[in-house]
Amino acid sequence: MQGPVMIKTDMGPGRLTPTKEQIDWREQLRLRGVYYVGSCPNATSVNAEMDNQFGSYKGACRLSTQRCYNGILFDRMEKIRIVPKTCSLTPGNLPMITNRKIDEPVDRKLFDKVFTKERNLKAWSNIGFVPFTRKSLQNKIVCRELHETKPEDNKLEILQMNYEETKIDLKSLGFNEDAFNAEIPKAFIKKRKEGNKDQIKQLIENGKIFLASGIFLHTANMVFNSKNVIKAKRQALETVEDTQTRLAEDK
Repeated sequence: MQGPVMIKTDMGPGRLTPTKEQIDWREQLRLRGVYYVGSCPNATSVNAEMDNQFGSYKGACRLSTQRCYNGILFDRMEKIRIVPKTCSLTPGNLPMITNRKIDEPVDRKLFDKVFTKERNLKAWSNIGFVPFTRKSLQNKIVCRELHETKPEDNKLEILQMNYEETKIDLKSLGFNEDAFNAEIPKAFIKKRKEGNKDQIKQLIENGKIFLASGIFLHTANMVFNSKNVIKAKRQALETVEDTQTRLAEDK
């Protein structure tokens, strides 16, 4: 294997744990050519490869859970001829639920069926991060905002204009126009500080260095073990430790 390696993960609690050990580990990854990249915060299957791929796996797990429960129920019936009041699944059933038995046909083994090379590549293609096609933006369920569309594609602007005209008509008929106060979200451009040093400084001052959304909004960066981000995390952690030390001494 040659060249840098990118590990892309979904974001959630624990991904950016504010500890020295975790910061050291992320820095060691970068020094070895491994870059730790996060998906957009609060992502769905529309813009996160893992969620996109796991959608079909979740459905397969539900079917497998039902099959596993039916098997347990059948075994109970065979043994005692009377179904007891309680018949439930246990943690010991997880291997069967998540991937079935080793000797079962491939079409019933969840991991072998879902996580194939073709399906994995298709999930990445659907999102459009690698290769960078941004295909997910074409998804019909992606939220649209005013002033983000192309001049030749101004459907939202026309919709908002028709809505405002309808409010005027309703007022002329005696209706309370203030009851119709819905507004389409407006797109905005995040104003960031110029230069990495100023961006990191603001990021630390706002206390967002250990939040994926904060890192992105302040630096337009989702590489969480980049040199500047690691440096900022160390500074933030040292500040917290110094504050805790002073408070302990005051007591």
